Amino acid sequence: MGAERKYSQTNSFLISIGSATPSRTPNNKILSPEATAVLAEGKKLWQAYFAHTDVRAVRDELKLNRPDAGWYQVRKALQPRNASGDFPPVSFKPFETAYKTLTEKLQPMVYELGFLKL
Repeated sequence: MGAERKYSQTNSFLISIGSATPSRTPNNKILSPEATAVLAEGKKLWQAYFAHTDVRAVRDELKLNRPDAGWYQVRKALQPRNASGDFPPVSFKPFETAYKTLTEKLQPMVYELGFLKL
């Protein structure tokens, strides 16, 4: 039981977010509608990434075979897929729009929320 509990406490955010409700984090924090939109659009990109396997050159270049591959690698792997025409195209536009909306909401609050100090 101890190992199971430790594992459940150390799950990565992206793995555990799949079991969370769309407007809450795994630790039960409530997300704003803007943050929920970013999460939903990011999840669509993540699912598109795992729907296909990249050619070996891309996997090696971006180190996609590592267990700690993250958002940067996923985003960079989807770009050559779009350019190749061998895979269904993936649009980043909905994610970028949602991210921009969240950014515009948070920018005026960077000091208030503690992102930056005066």
